[in-house]
Amino acid sequence: MSNSKIQKRIRYFIGDDIRTENDKPMIFGLCSSDTVQLGLTAEIPGPTNEAPIMLQSLAVLASFIGYGLGNKAPINAEASLYLPDGKVVFEHHVLAGGIESTSANINDINLILKFVPFLISQLGEYRLVFLLNGTAHEYKFNIARAFPHQPKK
Repeated sequence: MSNSKIQKRIRYFIGDDIRTENDKPMIFGLCSSDTVQLGLTAEIPGPTNEAPIMLQSLAVLASFIGYGLGNKAPINAEASLYLPDGKVVFEHHVLAGGIESTSANINDINLILKFVPFLISQLGEYRLVFLLNGTAHEYKFNIARAFPHQPKK
């Protein structure tokens, strides 16, 4: 096994639900293109503040890989979510009161946010900002109408 340093990176995943089993995240209903497709036909109006669309759940996994946080426990983690028009859904929400670790060396961290239910009042690009020990990391995802493909006649 090599002692080479792991390349520092962040991977984001969005789906219907994310659960942890045996310390491994399991993603259900993965949206592989960072786009939540609602499948609305042209006849169905898009969401509004007065008539939002409700998803049963929506979850985001942020994997901070090779961050080498060492023994800096607890790790302070916060999240903020912004609508496509920039309005705040929530800001500086503390995640699980910080992250405790008994390990002497923390290299990788998985943060999971679950929204049950998730109300959609706007289509477009949403911004989710994670604050990890004071450093901001931004993830952008889209919520789209996504017309279903019509079979050829």
